[in-house]
Amino acid sequence: MSGIRLVLLESVPRDLPDLDVRSEFDVIRAEVGEGSVEFDTPKRIRGSDLDSVDEAAKAAPDILHLSAHAGESAHARSAGEAPPTVIYVKGSRGAVELTATHLASKLRGYATPRVAVLSACSSLPYAQELASKITSLEFVVGTSLAIYDARAPRFEKTFYARLAAGLSISN
Repeated sequence: MSGIRLVLLESVPRDLPDLDVRSEFDVIRAEVGEGSVEFDTPKRIRGSDLDSVDEAAKAAPDILHLSAHAGESAHARSAGEAPPTVIYVKGSRGAVELTATHLASKLRGYATPRVAVLSACSSLPYAQELASKITSLEFVVGTSLAIYDARAPRFEKTFYARLAAGLSISN
């Protein structure tokens, strides 16, 4: 699978529990092996301006892998609206909510990835909304369950090892 560009983004706002994203990235790199997949340097999403998302999008990844916390929007809930699932990113004063609509608008300005992997608890609704906003995405991976630090690398190990072995995502 040489030539596949994988961009890894991670966000762990200081006011949320720490995530062991470095272990995830180490497992991914080990599974795809040197030279079989072209890696960009892992980027971090910071603040509400999301400069690193722009950088990642400009890199034209085939696969965008996002490791972060997810949950229901506190802003929507407090406004009495049905709360969408959001990804929490770093802001200057702590966690900032990133909606799928906002992420899609950031990615749409560039060559959008073919695959988005959301390594975040209960990210399935976010994955579904992102897929509806970016129709060129062939696959979006999310989960309906909590992801624990010990489980995330196990998923990535299997997922990326199979891709590196030439299996398609649908396998």
